[in-house]
Amino acid sequence: MLLSHEGLAIANDIIGSAGNRRIVVLGGSHSAYAVAWALLQLPAAKSLGEAQIAILPRGRRASFIRSRRRGCGSLSRRARRHLRPAPSGSTAWVACAAMVATCGGRIACRPGTTPEPRVTVLAEQDFSRAELQTMLDEAALVAPCLGYRSATLPIFDADGRRLVLRADGNGDAVGDDCRVLLADGTKLPNVFGIGLGTGFRPSEAMGCEPNFNGQANSLWLYQNDMGSLIYHAIQAMPATEPAVAA
Repeated sequence: MLLSHEGLAIANDIIGSAGNRRIVVLGGSHSAYAVAWALLQLPAAKSLGEAQIAILPRGRRASFIRSRRRGCGSLSRRARRHLRPAPSGSTAWVACAAMVATCGGRIACRPGTTPEPRVTVLAEQDFSRAELQTMLDEAALVAPCLGYRSATLPIFDADGRRLVLRADGNGDAVGDDCRVLLADGTKLPNVFGIGLGTGFRPSEAMGCEPNFNGQANSLWLYQNDMGSLIYHAIQAMPATEPAVAA
């Protein structure tokens, strides 16, 4: 893994011998910015030139606004779907938005920030398929940052047969009620899971934007909304059906 000690040591060697070749970070969410930031801290990164690290989001990154009415203006209906109210409260949205805003502000050289010219954010739609392929082929390092994956534990049924989980095939580990999913989409009624990479999508009642299509986790969610959801689900289970938290 890139963010392990070994991975960063290898990345440092690659960057040190990259010359003018680009470092491409695939993704545009908080994991992509975390990787870009980690690469910038490496000793070899001091030799990187302007825009040599390129963050390439899969789609348009959302813009955070104070209110939807103020943000819409003359934008098209399609563009308005990418506007999100600025988050409030102690949730994952605040942490992720703050991190992206800080890194993005430095990359964009906004007033009041320390400019970071070594990183640029590219728009996927500005390139043809052939141009994107050439960019990846010629890069010194390509870092896929398309989210997190679950590290699963083996689960067996009452007869000792191992159950095949959806997460084993890199799918969502849990449903909207935090119950673990089998490969065929069936929910295990008494096994719950939380954590990065589970694929949990908060409801609007938890502060999720209607157009959000990613996943989210945070200690606040665990202790409040998700914790409440699991607690009430366990309380509603028959006493003969033990619950397991993964």
